[in-house]
Amino acid sequence: VLEKVRFPLSSFTKQQVFAMARERNLAAASREESQDFIPDEFRDQLFSDKPSIPGDFIDLDGHVLGKHRGIEHYTIGQRRGLGVSAAYPLYVASIDVEHNTIVLAKDSDLFSQALIADDIVWPADFDPQTAFDALVKIRLASPPVQAHVEPYVAKEGEVFNGKPYLVTFAEAQRAVAPGQSVVFYRDGVTVAGGIISKQM
Repeated sequence: VLEKVRFPLSSFTKQQVFAMARERNLAAASREESQDFIPDEFRDQLFSDKPSIPGDFIDLDGHVLGKHRGIEHYTIGQRRGLGVSAAYPLYVASIDVEHNTIVLAKDSDLFSQALIADDIVWPADFDPQTAFDALVKIRLASPPVQAHVEPYVAKEGEVFNGKPYLVTFAEAQRAVAPGQSVVFYRDGVTVAGGIISKQM
């Protein structure tokens, strides 16, 4: 079935699609973009078992910038819907669950040179004890990037579910989000998958 699927807009940017819609006087050309995955009318139902707890937006130096409505409503790299004014655009740089705070920063501060992956599943019981190079994906819509992967020795106070690995990118990556999946490829084959535990 998939070989018969066609995506006629796949070669166009979002701006180009909106321009074409305006040329054809389509209603979608002036429609606001959807910003929330969860419509407001369903939010209370979905989070009724654990009500949202408001907390502070802070900057990289710990200064309070405003209030957030609950950390579950935000994601790393998010810009829209923050409700905080500044002289420059602010983005979600990190989320501190323990202290219920969200760090906001400039876009240039969202880049990470490395991450620690945990809960890794290696096919066929392959569990490398030495370092290796691989292509790595940190989100579905992003292309794989070159990285160096090696076993990570936990520091005092660090707790992991499995054996952690340090993934160092050849080029810094934007908005590395703990809790999201990380997938490893070698020679065009998926060799492992895990969860991002920490950005570095």
